[in-house]
Amino acid sequence: MRFRFFAIACAIATSASAQDGTDPRAVEQIGNGASGWTIAFTPRLWYAGPAGDVNLPGGTLAMDKVDLDDLNMDSPRATPYGELKLQRGKLRIALGGSVFDASNTATSPRTIALGSVSVFSGETTRLDFSTWTAEARALYEVYSYRDGTTADGRNTLSARVLVGGGVRVSSIDLDFAVVPTDVARIGTEMTAVAYDGTFAEPILAGALELDLYERFMFSVNATGGAFGTGDRTSASFTVEPALIWHPQHNIGLEIGYKMHIYRLKDGVEPAQFEWSGSIAGLYAGVSIRF
Repeated sequence: MRFRFFAIACAIATSASAQDGTDPRAVEQIGNGASGWTIAFTPRLWYAGPAGDVNLPGGTLAMDKVDLDDLNMDSPRATPYGELKLQRGKLRIALGGSVFDASNTATSPRTIALGSVSVFSGETTRLDFSTWTAEARALYEVYSYRDGTTADGRNTLSARVLVGGGVRVSSIDLDFAVVPTDVARIGTEMTAVAYDGTFAEPILAGALELDLYERFMFSVNATGGAFGTGDRTSASFTVEPALIWHPQHNIGLEIGYKMHIYRLKDGVEPAQFEWSGSIAGLYAGVSIRF
C-alpha cells in the first residue's frame, strides 16, 4: 500500500516558563484559568529533503544498498510539521508530528540492484517515498536562572534546562519500479518492489532555552531512542535549534533547523529492508499561546 499523502499537522506539547504561584509574572504566563495550564500551538512549514542509503526486500547481496541521491530523491520540498504544547509549572507535556511525501523519476547512472529489482545503466526508475512521525514527550525543568528585570517587570535574561522522555512512532512506505528498456533483458525480471512498515521506540528528550527580555528566545531540543524485537530494529535521533521572536506575549514567530536521523531495519540480511539516513532542513512557524 502506498501513502500518497498522510498529514499529521500538529500535536500537543507545552511551552512556557511558569514558576510558582506566588510569582506575578508566572501567573501572567500560565494565565488566569482554573487549570493553570498554558497551551502553545505551533504549525510550521519544514523545507526538508531525505538522504542516506536504502535497501528493499528481496536482495541477494549485503551490499545491495542504493543512495537516495542516485534515485533523484535528495531534493528538499515543503512539508508540514507542528506541535501543540501544554505546560503547568515546571512540567511540560508535548505531542508533535511531521510528514514527508515525494515521488521522483531518475535515470540510473550505473547498474544497480534494489531489493529484488535489477536496474541497468541508463534505465528510468521511479521511487515513491512517504514517511510520517508522531511523538509524545514529558519534560521537567531541572534548572532555571534569571538575571535582572526591566521597568515593566520582565526578566532581562532567563535560562531553563528540561529533561524527560516519551515515545516516538515512525512509519515509512516505499514503492520502487523500473521501466525495462535495456536490450539485455529477457522479459522475466522483477520490475517493482515495495515496503511498508511502522516502528515504535522509547525516547529520551532534553531542551535548553535562553530568553532575552521575554521577547527573543534561542532554544535547542534534542531526542534519541532505540528499540528492537527479533529481526526488526529502529533507532532515531533529532536535534532542533530555533530562534523565536515574541512581538506580543501570545504570538511568536520562529525559524529553525531540524535534523531527524533514522536507522530502520526489518528482516534478515541480505533480503531485509533497511534505511540508514535522515530528513533535514530549515523550517518557519507561528506560535500562538493561550
